[in-house]
Parts: sequence; structure tokens; C-alpha cells
Amino acid sequence: MKQKVLWFSRHAMTEEQKNSLGDVEINQINKTIHSAKELKAEIEANDIIAIVAPIELQREFLELAGDKPVITAVNDRVLVPQQDGTEDKLEFHFRKWERLIKIEIEKEDYIPS
Repeated sequence: MKQKVLWFSRHAMTEEQKNSLGDVEINQINKTIHSAKELKAEIEANDIIAIVAPIELQREFLELAGDKPVITAVNDRVLVPQQDGTEDKLEFHFRKWERLIKIEIEKEDYIPS
């Protein structure tokens, strides 16, 4: 049985990313949210939560997912020289998935001296 993957990202998951997850069904959500709680039903309906999000949202996804894996893609940034001499093009090359285990955020006011 295929596992269901919630893919929270503006970009479509690459074939390489998808293939590395095995036999899965990708359910992409491409919208702006202010809290992961907005996607509570979608998180509950999927087996794996794959996200591209700021650290605060990552923490919320991790909290809402419970025991479900919350994963993020690790990519290499590669500058590709252009034959016509124009500015190099930035490409992202998928390396692996990482599972988020714990996120602690500690902040304090910054007051310049």
C-alpha cells in the first residue's frame, strides 16, 4: 500500500526526491499559511509530512505530526556557468531527506549598544 506524503512547498517534488521515498502518493499543498494548524486535517490524513518552511512552521508541523515523520530535503547549491557568458544559473541538486526530531527556539530582544 502506498504511503501518503503531504508535500508542503511552492515547488513540485522532483522525481529524484519522490523516487527516494519509495512507493508513495504525493499530496502537494502550495499556499501561504500563518500556522501549521491550518493544515491539521491534511497532516492527519497523510503518513509522512515533507516540508519546505521557516523554522517556526517546522516546529509547528513537528508538534502536530505526533509520531509521523516530518522530513526536509537537503540539496546542494550548484552554480552552472552559462555558455553565452551571462550570469551563472543556480541549481539545486537533491542529496537526501532528513527527519526533524526536535526544534527548540530560544530568543531574546536585541538592543544595540
